[in-house]
Amino acid sequence: MILSNFKDSSGNWHDSCIIEQFDIDSLLIGPYERVKDKVLKVVPLGRPINPHCLVYGYVDADNGMVNAALGMIKTRFNNLKTEFFESHKNGATINAYGPTGYYFNDGSAPATDSAQPTTENTGKPQDAIRLDNWEALLSTRRIIAMTGATIYDGPEFKFKSNRRESPAAGAIDGLAKAYTMDVIIPNALLAMHLLGKKANAYWVGNCFGKAIRYCMTTGKSQKSIDAWEAYVKETEGKELSQRWNQYVVNLDKNGNKIADDHKWYFKKYVDMRCKGNTTKFRKSKNDDELQKLLDRMATETELKTASRRRLVEIGYSETLARRFMKARKLKTR
Repeated sequence: MILSNFKDSSGNWHDSCIIEQFDIDSLLIGPYERVKDKVLKVVPLGRPINPHCLVYGYVDADNGMVNAALGMIKTRFNNLKTEFFESHKNGATINAYGPTGYYFNDGSAPATDSAQPTTENTGKPQDAIRLDNWEALLSTRRIIAMTGATIYDGPEFKFKSNRRESPAAGAIDGLAKAYTMDVIIPNALLAMHLLGKKANAYWVGNCFGKAIRYCMTTGKSQKSIDAWEAYVKETEGKELSQRWNQYVVNLDKNGNKIADDHKWYFKKYVDMRCKGNTTKFRKSKNDDELQKLLDRMATETELKTASRRRLVEIGYSETLARRFMKARKLKTR
């Protein structure tokens, strides 16, 4: 979203903004995903509009939900407008909000350091990486493949379809929250962690909806699937969506941006929310040997500088020697 307020010939200011695809992706998640097309009927992207004039006037069953979604867009505008005026007090200029947080709409960070919540900015929102591979949220291995990461030695987060095949109706809420907190969210945060802060990566909202639905309907009995559908209809998935928003999108339950010092990131989330996960991700059968070699560097100083040729002479395979040198470089940065 880009603030584009203007003053008319009489000197009166008019509220105006440019709504971008990122606003739709990040706000319309969970139960709101299904009304995205209807929201876009009244929300023109990429051109200045008065957000307060956005109203869904069609008389249908989704009228209330669509206007609630429009309300979240208006709230984001009001927050951005507040940040804009506050930023001037600090000698900076903030008039846009995207995957990178608050910034000036040419893609740059505010001109001076300030108390405003800002992040590293390397470009406009359209330059950010839009993550839409929802299936990767079900498996750490898929996240590794998607991001092209060369080494990861943390815990594994994986959906297993052969567990909890027939949960009772009363267990649906707890199971959905477990899949959300123990599999989907940590994998989402891991992807952004592996890509790095400068990548400005963000997940589109419908990825979460597709991932949690897959978890709750795959490998489940028809009775349990029916219970899940009833649960979604009753709750509209609001609490599940709020958890995704809080930990991945960094928005509170009202759609407001969470301050930078309270944001969630991969290590923080794993340390606080995944303490019980003691699994260790292994990319291949050689990973155990690689880890042993990395651990031995602490006591065997030769390994800190040994060349590939020297490692092969000692008795290690070419493959392990090459992988060790790459991992050693990352470990000693």
